[in-house]
Amino acid sequence: MKTQRTALVMVGCAVALLSWVIGSPVGGPRKLEPRASSWGEQLLRKAHEAFMKGDYARAYELAKKVHDKEGDVYAAWFVGKLDLPPGVRIDPYDDESILQAEREYHKRHGGFPNYAKQRVGVNSTALIVHSLFKLGRYEEIEPYAVKILAKDPHANIIKSILDASRRLRREKAGKEPLDHSLLVQLPDGRKVVIDVERGRRERAGALYTPAEDIARLLGLRLDIQGNQAIFWGKGIKANLQMGSDQVQVNGRNFKLPKPPYLKGKELLVPVELLQELAKTILTQGTK
Repeated sequence: MKTQRTALVMVGCAVALLSWVIGSPVGGPRKLEPRASSWGEQLLRKAHEAFMKGDYARAYELAKKVHDKEGDVYAAWFVGKLDLPPGVRIDPYDDESILQAEREYHKRHGGFPNYAKQRVGVNSTALIVHSLFKLGRYEEIEPYAVKILAKDPHANIIKSILDASRRLRREKAGKEPLDHSLLVQLPDGRKVVIDVERGRRERAGALYTPAEDIARLLGLRLDIQGNQAIFWGKGIKANLQMGSDQVQVNGRNFKLPKPPYLKGKELLVPVELLQELAKTILTQGTK
């Protein structure tokens, strides 16, 4: 059943990312910015071509070369011959330009050409994410996906790829899958991705994340002994107990929305603990 679930995730993401890389009809006027240089555009076109041919290693190599030199940039172009009215200019980077060209065609000839369908728009960071996913290099996806989601929280295709990659990483490590991933901002300004599980039944209303992931993200040690767990390091010590919603953080009480619990052999705690410990570390650093 687990293998079947993974296969479905892989297929869904493959369809989604393919439609994104090829390009899709304009969904509201916007500009694809910042633009790549002519050098960057040329490489991104080659990277796109390699991706569509299934040469994902080459696509990654070229997209990363552009990203390393120019950052998060776009390349856009039209495929095939455009049936443009005489004197009409069109910019593949500008949705409004495309819409205006379609209106002008309709005004002169009737009917509506769909120039947007002939437009390919490729983003250097997104193409890296797509390529890494196809290569099965899931552990490398996160920093690039975070960069995209930090700018556009509604980048649903990237979010789906990130969810799938983290799920596959957990399965590879022999851990049970959680519901989805979540982008959060820590008190120090960092944006990180965590895996979360929705609380059910008596835990309804709470979002849980693995305690060991909190320790890793914050650079803390985690000791679990029986029904107790201790986070420590960086000037803090936090004690929690299974079945209790009270946590002692440096001697003071912090109330969780719901108690922590074990899922298999993994300790899950409410996500509020991540923010509380991160805030305490930040406070300790300013003393």
